[in-house]
Amino acid sequence: MFDQMDARLRNVAIALPMTCEWLFRHQEFTAWTDDSNIAEHHGFLWVKGKPGSGKSTIMKKAVAWAERAWPAKIILSYFFNARAPGELEKSGIGLYRSLLYQLLSMYDGIRPLFIAKFSSKERNGQVEDWTETELQNFFIEVVTTSQLPPLAIFIDALDEGKEDDIRRTVAFFEEVGEHAISSGTMFRICLSSRHYPQISIQNGLLSL
Repeated sequence: MFDQMDARLRNVAIALPMTCEWLFRHQEFTAWTDDSNIAEHHGFLWVKGKPGSGKSTIMKKAVAWAERAWPAKIILSYFFNARAPGELEKSGIGLYRSLLYQLLSMYDGIRPLFIAKFSSKERNGQVEDWTETELQNFFIEVVTTSQLPPLAIFIDALDEGKEDDIRRTVAFFEEVGEHAISSGTMFRICLSSRHYPQISIQNGLLSL
């Protein structure tokens, strides 16, 4: 957890009634929500659009849609914020800290695993800072070993992070998707970004 980790989401305007509804009728979105197709796209949906085209509003609407449509799923979200004064709101490590905090808040089943990891980082009464790799490894361990309920993650404005950070983040979630398929965890992720930087994924759906 860190201050302002959900500030961007809270400050995105609520869509007017009936706006953004096209997304939920889009062929790629309906394919993404279909459990029978998940082995083909590994749970990936990527919404791309021009600057100022309303992607953050669409993503906020999508999060609200998921919370209503999928009450039995765990719904996590993170909205990158390039204009934030702190680094965590626009970095991969901030993303992982936020997602894991949300997950711990929503699913008690992983708390013993987290407490064990947390205790191993304590030295002379001080807890070492988590590294990005440690957070990623813990996330994969949770997805593959803890019998999670179905999980859906929404990440907005991915392009507002640093390019190297973005590429590592996308590669990591591709890895999570592969682990989820192997372990039988129902995992979905919806990303939004501008068309730049150009990043390709091996499996996934694209909505324009």
